[in-house]
Amino acid sequence: MLEGNIVNGTIGKQLLDTLIESQQDVESIIRYFTMFLKLDEVIESEKFKDLDPDGKNIVSKRDFQRQLEISKSYSSEEIDYLMKCIISGWSLSLKWCH
Repeated sequence: MLEGNIVNGTIGKQLLDTLIESQQDVESIIRYFTMFLKLDEVIESEKFKDLDPDGKNIVSKRDFQRQLEISKSYSSEEIDYLMKCIISGWSLSLKWCH
């Protein structure tokens, strides 16, 4: 790693190039985690809790999608991605803490 006093050494240039190339991947990872962290806001809302009057922590996929749209916290692309994470035709079981 040590290249003496050469400012633009080969290894340093390769490291910088790698960082620049991976910037897109890092942004995607941050966007992915942020999307799931924002779910807490939706799940903790009173409107969402009203969908589960029995307290079984189960809501339909359609109701879940509606709540994501109502929350205005997600773009349509993010909602589509989250919905793809749910198996088609199944209800969604969510555990939330009070």
